[in-house]
Amino acid sequence: MKKCISLILFLIVSNSVILAQRTELCEMEVLLGGGPNLFFCDIGDGGIGPVGFIAARYYVKNDIVARLNLAYAVGIDTDEGTKNFTRKYSYKTQIIESTIQLEYYFFYSDLFGRKDWDGLVLNVPKLGLYAFAGAGTIFSNPNPEAGNQDYTFDDDYSKISLVVPYGLGMQYRLNKKWAASFEVGRRFILSDYLDGFSPEASDKNDMYYFALISVNYRFMPFSGIK
Repeated sequence: MKKCISLILFLIVSNSVILAQRTELCEMEVLLGGGPNLFFCDIGDGGIGPVGFIAARYYVKNDIVARLNLAYAVGIDTDEGTKNFTRKYSYKTQIIESTIQLEYYFFYSDLFGRKDWDGLVLNVPKLGLYAFAGAGTIFSNPNPEAGNQDYTFDDDYSKISLVVPYGLGMQYRLNKKWAASFEVGRRFILSDYLDGFSPEASDKNDMYYFALISVNYRFMPFSGIK
């Protein structure tokens, strides 16, 4: 009988510990947002276009966060107004970027204790600053044009490339569930054909920047806590 009671107590304690750990480690966040991008390619001198993205964060620890990111962007630029204006080249490219990133929160503001709409005290950091880095792939679909010149662009290149994002961001928490974020990130790619054009004199690959604003919803999946 004592062995049976001991076994039951052991199972209860074990399940409680597992549930506590699971609750702590399964905190996640869904992000939805967008903003401007800035492409630096061989055509033009920095073109601005739109980007939209959706992401999921997994809080490994309070200051370390794993993130899956999926973005869609359009890059547009032209030689007009640059040193290569006589070429009259232009392009429009669409990219799909899929990355895995790690975020490190190096600063948190003091906890704040104002009440939310339900009268609950919110003991959470109001502001967090983080740095991020990661890796992934992009698929690009460039459409270069040569203006009024009779020129054929090379299409013998891969439209898939490795991408390495890194940058800085900030998150402002509205309450325990909702927050807003802003981040700026640079993207290195292993391709010089983001615009569909790579001149012989080019010695650097293309790159681009994202400036992203998002709305974030935080929750605990599979924990039974809403």
